[in-house]
Amino acid sequence: MELKRKALVRASLILSSLVVLLSMTVIGPLNTVQAATGTVTLASSGLDHKDPLTTTIDTAYWKFNGSAGRELNARFSYSEDSQGMHIGVQSGSPGTFAGFFAISPNTTASLYHAFVTLSYPSMSTGETFNTGIYVQTWDPNSINYVGCVVQSTSSGYFWVVAQATGFVQGIVALQVTILYQSQTYPPTDTTHLNQDCTIITNGSNYLKVYIGGAVVVNRKDLNLNMASPFNAYLEPQSTSATSMHFGTYTNYYSTFGENVTVSNAPPGGTVQLVDTSNTVFATAPITSTGTSVLPVGKYHLPLTASVNVCDSANNLVASTSGPITIWGGNKYTASPTTTPSSTCSPSPAGQSTIKVNTVNSVGVPLSGMFTTLWQNGVQIASCFSPCGFTVTNGQTYQVAVADFGMETFSHWSDGTTTRFHTVSVPALSTTITLTAVYSP
Repeated sequence: MELKRKALVRASLILSSLVVLLSMTVIGPLNTVQAATGTVTLASSGLDHKDPLTTTIDTAYWKFNGSAGRELNARFSYSEDSQGMHIGVQSGSPGTFAGFFAISPNTTASLYHAFVTLSYPSMSTGETFNTGIYVQTWDPNSINYVGCVVQSTSSGYFWVVAQATGFVQGIVALQVTILYQSQTYPPTDTTHLNQDCTIITNGSNYLKVYIGGAVVVNRKDLNLNMASPFNAYLEPQSTSATSMHFGTYTNYYSTFGENVTVSNAPPGGTVQLVDTSNTVFATAPITSTGTSVLPVGKYHLPLTASVNVCDSANNLVASTSGPITIWGGNKYTASPTTTPSSTCSPSPAGQSTIKVNTVNSVGVPLSGMFTTLWQNGVQIASCFSPCGFTVTNGQTYQVAVADFGMETFSHWSDGTTTRFHTVSVPALSTTITLTAVYSP
């Protein structure tokens, strides 16, 4: 089968019926953290591949193909310079989609990112253009993919997250579901033309997508049918036969997950990521097994930060030697000191932490329960227990936990029986701990 019989059918992605389903400013800490005696060392890197896409095309990695290469009178172009990788396409017939793409090799990575630039806040009447990053099964007989895409029409532009499943059996049969759609921005609003797109998936049931650092899709109940390994696609599509239109892409990377994991840390403590200005921008609790998991998928990777390990008394017991390069999927091992000489930074001024633990009916800890943070009816963050959220002092939030398998939410340890636990954060910085109890 041709590499991209699939590109032809993506055109229907945005024009199909649109089913719309549905960072936090950190202020510097009050004190400077001194280096700890204990160490934090990298056990394994989570990086799969990185390409800034701003030099020359890495032809050993990227291959190019698409329907525009086969359609009569259609045109395509691709190049790379300091502004990014540019892929251009022009339809051979007005109103008919043509596409062209860069495709990665097979990979078992689970996180894929590109900075996607749309150069056209609107199109001529009757013309449509879209561009984005897709993650698709390697299976050439299946058109199963997820995509983070921006589309432009005569009325403006909007961003979508789409899931598609289908098979090639002589003809293409494809079912497309739009999992998220932004508002339509008018052509005069150019502030949303460029966005970080991050797709995280296991190819089976889990999909998490960040657009511009905000979670727009986070689901564990999908039927993706994307057999691993995967391929990443950078692809524009256009119905315009009058001129070539370009998609531009920079900062591509793929990693083996979005989480930074620290093991051998003191139970009951916390792990902090601290940037070069000594600002704590991410924290997570340490479980009873000595493990801490910090999601970093919303950030533009790699991060440059220190990893600090704090015990339950907030003593700094281990850290990296200084700021290091951090990718999602990195795994670290702590070697804590037993004679700490300094303390960890408190929560940043004006912010507090909500820690969430999950246990069964006899108090045995449960790990990996999906936990969400809400405010004013809108989900603003999520994680898998045990985990934590950084919140703003003086505001009210709701925390909810999901059921999984045979484990069903029963109540919160403070007696609250509703799944959504309301938390009123005080004016002064503090740590609030919630424990959800499951049955059986």
